[in-house]
Amino acid sequence: MEADEEKKRAANVHVSYNINDMMEQDPELQNLHAERIAQLQSEREKRVQLQQKGHGQVTEITEGEFLEVVTKTDYVVVHFFHRDFERCKIMVRALCIGLAFG
Repeated sequence: MEADEEKKRAANVHVSYNINDMMEQDPELQNLHAERIAQLQSEREKRVQLQQKGHGQVTEITEGEFLEVVTKTDYVVVHFFHRDFERCKIMVRALCIGLAFG
């Protein structure tokens, strides 16, 4: 019974590591960290560029504006709707909610 309790105590030992010490001692970890930081920065820049193009927004356009707007980017979601149709209103709400939580 004492052996079981000793095992439980040994399993509950909390070991903490200082990430700065690990980074200084391991060049491979430094390289992985630098690569990940560069990847995150690249993703952020891409997201900012897409937002500047209007991504992440619901925009109502006219038929005449359609080709100009949708050919400016690789990514577009188009919802053709009629103001008097209930199903169209439901879809517009779903798109707006999706953007809020996206």
